Amino acid sequence: MPLTVTVDQFKDGRRYVRTLLEGVVSAEDARPIATRMSLGGDLRGTSLLCVMAPKAELASEARKVFAAISGADDEEKSKIAVVAQSAPVRVTLSFVLRIAGMSEHTKFFSKEAEAVSWLETASATAKQ
Repeated sequence: MPLTVTVDQFKDGRRYVRTLLEGVVSAEDARPIATRMSLGGDLRGTSLLCVMAPKAELASEARKVFAAISGADDEEKSKIAVVAQSAPVRVTLSFVLRIAGMSEHTKFFSKEAEAVSWLETASATAKQ
């Protein structure tokens, strides 16, 4: 499966969503998590850790699905930490996040541990 989704916890017990993208992610792969993170979804406002495998790709239909996540004000938007080694993947994700209005809440990393640490701190600060 090109998109694996798990709900994990920070040390303080707060939840975050971890996605692992491997291979080509289609719109069908993207819809379930996009629905859960969209307005009315059970994961709305939950921080997101997105880990991109070296050869992961988002099909154009999947990019549209993720870009359509909307309806949140600034206080409700999830913090997003993206782990990606590939420069083209970073550029593509930056574009999708900008269209979705999420670029200000996102940071890119090369190591997962650094991403989780930032996400934990950033999401705690945002909730206060």
